[in-house]
Amino acid sequence: VEAEMESARAGLATQLSALTHSSAELLRQEQDLLLHGIGVPRLASRIEGRAVVVVARGHDWEDELAGVRTFLREQHPVVFGIGAVADALRARQVRCDVVVVDAEEDLPSAATLRAARDVVIRARGSAPALVEQLERRGVRPALIDTSAAPEDAALVVAEAADPSVIVGVGMRTTLEELLDSGRPGLAGAVLTRLKVGPRLVDATVLPSLYSGRVRPWHLLLVMFAGLVALAAAVSVTPVGQEWVDSLSGALIDLSDR
Repeated sequence: VEAEMESARAGLATQLSALTHSSAELLRQEQDLLLHGIGVPRLASRIEGRAVVVVARGHDWEDELAGVRTFLREQHPVVFGIGAVADALRARQVRCDVVVVDAEEDLPSAATLRAARDVVIRARGSAPALVEQLERRGVRPALIDTSAAPEDAALVVAEAADPSVIVGVGMRTTLEELLDSGRPGLAGAVLTRLKVGPRLVDATVLPSLYSGRVRPWHLLLVMFAGLVALAAAVSVTPVGQEWVDSLSGALIDLSDR
């Protein structure tokens, strides 16, 4: 067991060393995009000052989406769907405002793409064939040139538009999760999360931060509880006791008639 633990520690050290090197190299190659926002497409969707929800098909994404339903219904955030998950959102009656697709992966349905206000292609370099394919479907896409994964590119696009908060659904957020996932483009995931910083909130913690709007019946319930407490306090005073006796007598008279 000790030998296996030592081997695991050595493997982790190797992973961290590779991550450090690849992160530095990615930052060198894409510093204009990651540090200065050069090359980030402008969207038709209005994002400034609004909440954004980015949905990727990660582990337990469906449960996480269910946990933010109240937030979606009440706050009307701008929803980013990553790849084919946009079709799943549409099937669940969740409007997908921005669809981010990978130039090397299958596209969502034409209906989903046309229903979105913005479609962004994540590609390394230009993708003329995919652009032409989308235009034949009646969609005019934007392009972001990066080697980062589509969900990480979505974070960069959203952050550049100055949202109030970004909620990540189905997205790994801790270093341990990212290392365990073995996903390609790990350096891009780390760098984009550093860029987004405190704006990024994981969907699993959102229910503890947001319980929903205060509704009129909530206020009425509080007022009713306050009136009951006030009546109970008054009833134990001499004046309150006289009122209670008078009211009791009046009720008895009414019942005798």
